Amino acid sequence: MTLCAVLATFAFGAAALTGQVVDAAGNPAAGARVFLEPGLEGELIEGRVAADGRFSFDDVAPGAVGVIAAAPGYGHAGRHFNLGLDDVVSPFTLRMAPAGRIAGRVLTEKGKPIAGARVTRVALLGDEKVGIPLTKLRTFGIAEPWSDADGRFAVEQLPEGGTVALKVNHPDYAQEGTTDVRVGDENVRVTLTPGVIAEGSVLTRHEQMAVANVEVVFQNAAPPHDTVIAHTDGRGRFQVRLKPGAYLARAAGGGYRSPGLIPVAISTDAPRQVVRLQAVRTGRIRGTVKDAVSGEPVRGVRVLLESSGNVAALVRTGATGEFDFEAAAGQNVVRIDAAPGYAPPAINTVSATVTEGQELTLPGFWLAPLPVEKGP
Repeated sequence: MTLCAVLATFAFGAAALTGQVVDAAGNPAAGARVFLEPGLEGELIEGRVAADGRFSFDDVAPGAVGVIAAAPGYGHAGRHFNLGLDDVVSPFTLRMAPAGRIAGRVLTEKGKPIAGARVTRVALLGDEKVGIPLTKLRTFGIAEPWSDADGRFAVEQLPEGGTVALKVNHPDYAQEGTTDVRVGDENVRVTLTPGVIAEGSVLTRHEQMAVANVEVVFQNAAPPHDTVIAHTDGRGRFQVRLKPGAYLARAAGGGYRSPGLIPVAISTDAPRQVVRLQAVRTGRIRGTVKDAVSGEPVRGVRVLLESSGNVAALVRTGATGEFDFEAAAGQNVVRIDAAPGYAPPAINTVSATVTEGQELTLPGFWLAPLPVEKGP
């Protein structure tokens, strides 16, 4: 996590997550460890698990977060949360099933084995989709699966009887995903293709200076909206292999971000494609959403940020009705995207010009509640 992200966590709207790790019988899972993942780009944070299996994470920043549990002899478990500002989350339980596994081979289109392919992420597919970041867990001594010289791989510590999806990476091939794999399947086949090399640079918008050591995220515009992450080097350059298709790209880190999501089309017309992204310094935009009748804050409202005409972020108001964006310096638009139980506000959008380092507070939005339908 960057220093800016750490400071932001403590500065505003932090939430707390409290839970317990148990086995199928409801007893504390022996040897359990818990981790917090603050978004796909965030670094894992390990929490402390008490003897009774209870744990907590304090000062959790708003946004999409995952809580993951791992223990010897058990399959991974987890929960996903989309936190608003100052959200209060009820204590929850991570129930761990006995460990199962899947196994298979990674092959080329011609059926040749591929060695050195990594299973970087597993998604647990149940009532909700929960990502298990195997690459990040490697830092904490939990093995990341690799394919051997015959292309064979195995993923351990999966919940017995569950269904998962895999994300497989190799530097010479485009990232590939599989879905709806039953735990216990020993004949999984993953086919990797060379893809298209997307290479380019991240430069500041006005000075055209290189932006080093930031993350470049390509999100597939088609479901299931898989993401591929690259990093710029000291000269602001990056390179990644992508499957042909339509993507939305952004760069962020070190106090810089792209002014919105940039559409990028990757085609097979050439084996290499140049992608250039701009980045600008950032400020913050904050505001509140309140009930026009009661004056009380409205929770669960989806608020959209647009920068330079591009969608940049989507957040949800928390218990205090507040929203907060890290916004690209320049012209931005804040828009109410959805407010269940309320009529669209008379003023649905607010334009906001943000300067570097500025914390801009908007006048706020007022929503009129929809009339309650009475029964016969």
